[in-house]
Amino acid sequence: MPSREVEDVLAAHRGTERYIEPPRASAPRRWEIGHWALYKVATGRSVGYVKFSIVGESRCGFWFESLVVMGMYDDHTAFKVCLHDEPDLHVDLAKQGDLIRQFMSRRREQIIAKDFRDGQNGRARDNVSRMLEGFVILAWRGEAYPGRSEVIVPAGQFGGVVRMPARMYLDDELRAVMLWYHPDVPFGGTVKAEVFDEDDHVILEAELLDYGLTGARTELPDFDEYKRTFGLDEPPPRYIR
Repeated sequence: MPSREVEDVLAAHRGTERYIEPPRASAPRRWEIGHWALYKVATGRSVGYVKFSIVGESRCGFWFESLVVMGMYDDHTAFKVCLHDEPDLHVDLAKQGDLIRQFMSRRREQIIAKDFRDGQNGRARDNVSRMLEGFVILAWRGEAYPGRSEVIVPAGQFGGVVRMPARMYLDDELRAVMLWYHPDVPFGGTVKAEVFDEDDHVILEAELLDYGLTGARTELPDFDEYKRTFGLDEPPPRYIR
């Protein structure tokens, strides 16, 4: 059974009469501060939600934040990465050089903060890259299939949706993904997604609950302020690097 928080979020996004017109162009939106997207995620018997947001910018680039609440968890798992540019969603994140510059996460009272600039913390950066690759919106995708359709999800009815094949890592295994794409949705246009195992069984489903182009808010401290207060070399009490 999902936690009360998950139940409340899903209940608040059971459907809307919003209709999104078929797109006139197929290119996805540029990523901008304030954008956010909320998804229901189901894998096996576990159901939860994930919210993605662009919450600010700093000298290293812009901050892309994820909030994950799954299954019976009563706490949030939130993390953000500073990206110097939009990721290329046609290429494995691990092959995109120094795209990820900084990282911060929080679960309960534990904060982890890492700086990846100038070659620092290379192994941790690789782990963060693989973690990001576990989100369907960042699956690296191929060319769209011919044909368009209407797709209804809690976020609305989307006209002119196309399907496209993709790949992502799930539990350290490279998996096949099917994406339903509409360019109005931030972060690559994912309206819904299905992830398959080696026997073509669906092992993860995601569908869009809501999205917006303004109003994104962070759940984490400012990275530079945290660094000035605590530093990154020696963890303060109750915190770890």
